[in-house]
Amino acid sequence: MFLGGAWIRREGKNIFNPFVLSNVDCSAYAMSLGKEAYVSTAGEGDYPKVELLEEGASVVIPPGQFAYLITKEKVRIPVDKFALINMKNKLKVQGLVNVSGFHVDPGYQGKLVFAVFNAGPKSIMLRESEKTFLIWFAELGTSHGGDAYPKEGYYKISSELANNIPRQSASLSSLNSRLEKLERFRRFVLSAIGGIAIATIGGYFANTMGVFSEGEVTGGSDESPSLEQDSR
Repeated sequence: MFLGGAWIRREGKNIFNPFVLSNVDCSAYAMSLGKEAYVSTAGEGDYPKVELLEEGASVVIPPGQFAYLITKEKVRIPVDKFALINMKNKLKVQGLVNVSGFHVDPGYQGKLVFAVFNAGPKSIMLRESEKTFLIWFAELGTSHGGDAYPKEGYYKISSELANNIPRQSASLSSLNSRLEKLERFRRFVLSAIGGIAIATIGGYFANTMGVFSEGEVTGGSDESPSLEQDSR
C-alpha cells in the first residue's frame, strides 16, 4: 500500500534530515540537489571530476552525457517501508533520465545518489538546493530486521561510482558532432588534394609550353642563313 502526503507530514522528521514541510508534494516528497555532482565529459583529453557545489552554485549536464547527483537530504527508510524514486517532471521533459534504479531498500540510511543521462538536445543546468528528485513510500506486508539494507549508505559520490561512469557516451548528439568534425576534415582534405592537383597540372603545362617556346626560337635562327644564301 502506498502512503500519502499526510503520512509523510507526520513521519517526515524521522525520515529526512533536513525535513521541510513545504517539500511534501501531494503523495511524494521533493528532495534537493546536494553539494556534489560528477559529470562525464564530451571533450577529448578532458578528465571528469567530482564538482563541489557551493550554496546556490550550478552544474551543467551536456546533451548525451551521464552524471551522478547526490541529494542534500539524508534519509532513514523504516524497515517496514520501501521507497520509489525518480526525477521531477520538469527535468524529465527536458530529457534528463534516471538510469540508476527506481527504489530504495527498507532500512537504508544515508544520502541518495542518482545516476542520470541527458537524452535531450541541449544542456541541462541544475542548482545546489534545487528541488530535483521525488520519493514515494509504500508499506511492506510483513517486516523484520533481516529485510533491512545490509550495507552503509552513501554520504558522498565515491571514487568507485565515479570510475563506473563512461568518460564519453555514444549518444545521437555526440555522434552527430563527431560526424560533423569528420565531414569538415574530409572537405579540408579534398580541398588540399584539389589544390595540389591543380598546381601539379599547371606546372606540367608551364614546363611543356616552355619547351615549345624554346624550340620555336631555335628553329627561327637556323632558317636565316639559308635565306641569305638564296638571295645571293
